[in-house]
Amino acid sequence: MSSIGTTQNSYLYTGEQFDAGVGQYYLRDRYYNQAIGRFTRSDTWEGNTNNPLSLNKYLYANGNPLAFVDPSGRTAVLDGDIVHEVIGKHFVSEDRINRVYDPRSSQNPGVKVIQQNILRILRRSLGDENESGVRYRNSARPDLTDFKLREIYEVKPRTQLSKAQNQLNRDLAALNLRDPQRWFAGVTYKSYPSVIPITGTNRFALVSTYGPGLIIYDRIGYDEDSPLVLISVAFIRAVEKSQIDLLVSNTRLQASLSRGFF
Repeated sequence: MSSIGTTQNSYLYTGEQFDAGVGQYYLRDRYYNQAIGRFTRSDTWEGNTNNPLSLNKYLYANGNPLAFVDPSGRTAVLDGDIVHEVIGKHFVSEDRINRVYDPRSSQNPGVKVIQQNILRILRRSLGDENESGVRYRNSARPDLTDFKLREIYEVKPRTQLSKAQNQLNRDLAALNLRDPQRWFAGVTYKSYPSVIPITGTNRFALVSTYGPGLIIYDRIGYDEDSPLVLISVAFIRAVEKSQIDLLVSNTRLQASLSRGFF
């Protein structure tokens, strides 16, 4: 037995169930009053003392559903954390021996878990991650590191492009100052996922490279009536049309050349 219908969900809560009877959204096992921006019942998860916003038992996505998501119903996660995780895991999956990435913590949004910092990279490059004789005061941590090719990458949203470039330059300067073997801004990792869905939302990230060592992404919100999506769809259609036109043109050219040799 099943039923099909429509709900009047606003853009911010697309994908969640709207109860027209009470005029509130039903997010997993609690009702959410969008008018006051809080749940009507307390969260059963105790929260994390390192993330004060998670201690609020009535807040959804840290009160900022445009930047955060709550796919587990327990704690908010930044869109960017999901993008970093997907790219990082894919990067390592291609070479589990020589590649590492800094995973993001689901309990502490925006915080890298493993301190794969410049010091550890230098120690490993010189042969021993635990070598106490190698000291360097630098807390910078590249997002992706390839020890075989000696390449590093920064993963950032397009809005932080300048920050990404500056951080990449600092990391390279720090590594090349102490390591006798040269490090480079990465250029070989090109198989990254080009489209990454943001779990728990109707948003997704478009991933691309901007230059050596820089992997950037744009977050796109999906809403059928939004100008952004209409523009995106129009752009995709234009690209498809140009590709078709080019294919037809090349086919005609090849046919013309073929006739000329017979």
